[in-house]
Amino acid sequence: MGSSNRHKKQKQKDFAKRKLKVGKLAPRRANQTDASFKVRSISLNQRKTLSSNETDDEAFKKKLSILKKPTTNLNSRKAIMSEILHDMSTQRDGLSGHMDEILKVSALLIIDRSRTMREMNLDLWSKLIELGETDGFVLHLNTFLLFVNSAMTHLVPAIRKDSIKYLNCLLSDERISPFVVKSSWFKLLRNFMILMNWTSRADDSGKGKTIVVRESSSELMSKNLSKSRVEEITVLARMIRLGCLNPVGKDGKPKEESSLQIHPFTSLYMLPEEPNPYSALKLFTEIHFSSNLSAFSGTSANKSGGIDYEELSTEDRENRIKMLCEVFGDGLEEGLKELSKEDNRVLAGKSKALLGDYQSIKKEYLLAESD
Repeated sequence: MGSSNRHKKQKQKDFAKRKLKVGKLAPRRANQTDASFKVRSISLNQRKTLSSNETDDEAFKKKLSILKKPTTNLNSRKAIMSEILHDMSTQRDGLSGHMDEILKVSALLIIDRSRTMREMNLDLWSKLIELGETDGFVLHLNTFLLFVNSAMTHLVPAIRKDSIKYLNCLLSDERISPFVVKSSWFKLLRNFMILMNWTSRADDSGKGKTIVVRESSSELMSKNLSKSRVEEITVLARMIRLGCLNPVGKDGKPKEESSLQIHPFTSLYMLPEEPNPYSALKLFTEIHFSSNLSAFSGTSANKSGGIDYEELSTEDRENRIKMLCEVFGDGLEEGLKELSKEDNRVLAGKSKALLGDYQSIKKEYLLAESD
């Protein structure tokens, strides 16, 4: 009996709650882990630091390598781009030796996912063209146009919108714009048709169906995106006028191709100014001729039987007019007629003006074909 009472008291003692006074902690258990220690740590930013023993050229190349990587910290890239823009205005001679590397990185930034970087890159283009640094643009033009064409059909709407600004920047300079329309006439027109959701004969070339990256015109106006369409029509009109209409001087007369010539054939014996003057000859391209192609005489055909329009030369104005009217004419005319009926007066006016220019170009084409 005495042992059972002793066991009951022992159990009551084990499960008894201790009354603690205010400000005092409960006693620690024997198996409790002490977590009161602290660890000191040093955290470093992801920004790369430049060592003191590096030369200025090596340091600048490291900055460019940081700039072209989209995974790098955005603030670091913005700081480097701001530094380049500032040096372009203050000490342009110091960057002349790195202009080739800057333009290569600039081509990658055309499709950068950061809107701020694309805008700063566009400011760089505008500043270079304003300062007369167009030689580098001509040398890297094929790369620039490759990324611009890729941006025009990009899945991100903001990149598609900015691609028009880049193209407008290239077309705004008198020296660069002729090379743009000569080297990438078909691709730019095809991408404009895709961007506008217009049809063309290029869709039947056997290279797959056209992707639709935009809504139709009525849906577009209901979403209040007519401002973007105005910019696209403006750039398209500038490109078509540069590629198909005779250039007019300040006096209203057509410009001559070269005003300083001793003999009409002097330019044939001079060094060409183009980076690839014999690209139209397709010296290193295998071309399959077919006699039953109606669009162009001697055009190349792909394996599926369609016309490979990318192989056609657009160095001459006549060929550009021919391609515009035969390949893109019907869809362009139909789309411009639809846009000219919109409520937006600016968009309707620009569409009517471009439609009138195209109809005059089409008349010239029909007269040349009838002769």
